[in-house]
Amino acid sequence: MSDHVLGGRYHLQRPLGHGATATVWEACDTRLERNAAVKILDARSRADPAALERLRREARSVARLDHDNIVGMYDVDVADDAAYLVMELVDGRSLAEIIARQGRLPVERAVSIAAQVCDALGAAHAAGVVHRDIKPSNILVDAAGVVKVCDFGVALLDRAAGETALTGADLVVGTCQYMAPEQAAGDPVDGRADLYAVGCVLYAMLAGAPPFVASHPIDVLELHLSEPPVPLRAFRADLPPDLHRLVDELLEKHAADRPESAWAARDRLRALGAPTAFSAPSRGPGAGSGTAAVVSPTRPLPAVTGRHRRWPLDRTTVLVAGGVVAAVLATALVFTLVTGRGTPAPAASPPDAGIAVAAPPAEPSTEPPSDPASDPAGTGSSAAPTAASPAPRPGTAMDRLAGLAAILQREADAGTLRPKVAKALLHDLEGVARQLDNGNTDQAAERFDDFRDRVSELRDEDELGGVALPDLDAIAGALHAG
Repeated sequence: MSDHVLGGRYHLQRPLGHGATATVWEACDTRLERNAAVKILDARSRADPAALERLRREARSVARLDHDNIVGMYDVDVADDAAYLVMELVDGRSLAEIIARQGRLPVERAVSIAAQVCDALGAAHAAGVVHRDIKPSNILVDAAGVVKVCDFGVALLDRAAGETALTGADLVVGTCQYMAPEQAAGDPVDGRADLYAVGCVLYAMLAGAPPFVASHPIDVLELHLSEPPVPLRAFRADLPPDLHRLVDELLEKHAADRPESAWAARDRLRALGAPTAFSAPSRGPGAGSGTAAVVSPTRPLPAVTGRHRRWPLDRTTVLVAGGVVAAVLATALVFTLVTGRGTPAPAASPPDAGIAVAAPPAEPSTEPPSDPASDPAGTGSSAAPTAASPAPRPGTAMDRLAGLAAILQREADAGTLRPKVAKALLHDLEGVARQLDNGNTDQAAERFDDFRDRVSELRDEDELGGVALPDLDAIAGALHAG
């Protein structure tokens, strides 16, 4: 089809990428004498009324948006021999390619990209458009660091605008690695589902891979629904605490626990101080538009994503790499507890943790551990507490939590404690440590009370076997005492 003229004006020059339902071409608009990207549905999709309607809706949804960080929409047409839409051509690469080439991105660049995506989503949500497929391949970054969000093919438009549903209530649309729990379950979604996807994208930029990876979509969706991600501090020692908290909030399972809006998330990202070199023009509610240079992208534009069937999710599905993930959680937790409120030391990433990233080498500590429990992995001269003396020596609440985490991890490694049980308990301790790290002593004490209740339930169900734990009442007392 190269050198073909589409619609009497779009001179197709070279293909840029091919997806499940369409091919994207670099083209020249001979009427306006400008370059453009043309998405052309394949023959089978042209015969599908739903595919044609998605194409029209993508054009309508983007046409109602006017933002520097959203790919511009120029034209759409459905003729006898072709169905296509014409878009802005961005001089840059997809974020997916950037991550594939560079792995983990510098914190400043990741923050800037995420802030611009949130700015674009804020404008979309204000216009009644929910993207529903935010992922690295739908985020383009040009040579100046300006972000362009694209591919609104599965966007949900405001029903008040007279739109009807394209998909049934029992269908899931989107990409499983970046899908909010409510979206994975086929429940109604709003802009907070896009914020969860931003959290997944931000996690991927910082860790080198999305928070949940598995060999089958059903496993990925189950992880989104029921499991916490491995804390980012297990992979990065250079994350500001405020950034770690924001990622945690974006990845909350319940939409109500996420930031209240995309613009609120954007403002928190900007407050982290992204450098000007990676910042897009300041935007906000009611802001006008600007114009970005358009040239040819260096790599294919994102493919069109089709519909996914709703998976019959089984909550008893075996989770991927459960024992190894528990080990990562324990390592990250102990480093956090030992280092207090400062920047945690980096933890090594086990090869089968489900996230294919290489952790940075750990820097030697300048101070010896103050407690035997602070070196549970045996990396220094101290050793983890033994079964004969499970309780850590008296110290701060952090010291006691560190000793408890070390015991749980040791028992999981020895096979005495099932990996799933160890992971659940370590996750609870992570929540206690996070509250204590933030100075929320009352909340930390309440969370530890919940931990004690879980331990009691597990003992009643004979899930703890002969595992000897320190005096939990004493630890609770230390937490309640502040």
